[in-house]
Amino acid sequence: MATQAEFFNTLANLLKSGFSLTAALKFMAETDNHLKKGVVQIMKSLETGSDFSRAVRPLIDTQAYYQLMIAETHGSLKMFYGS
Repeated sequence: MATQAEFFNTLANLLKSGFSLTAALKFMAETDNHLKKGVVQIMKSLETGSDFSRAVRPLIDTQAYYQLMIAETHGSLKMFYGS
C-alpha cells in the first residue's frame, strides 16, 4: 500500500461523501493503482467476516492498528476517520 495516510485520507473522504465502506473500497481499488493491491486484500478479508481492523492489520503500523481497534470496539470508528 502506497502510504497509510493516503489510504485513510482517501477512505475518510469517500465515507464523508456518502460512500458505504464496501463502495469506497471498490472505488479505491478501481481508481488508485498504488492502493489497489492492499485494498483488494482488505476486501477479501472483510468478505470472509474479518473486522475492519483485522482486515487492514497486515497493511498498517502497530500504533494505527491499535487505535483503529479501540475506535471500532468503543463505537467511535466514525470519529477515528475525522468526521
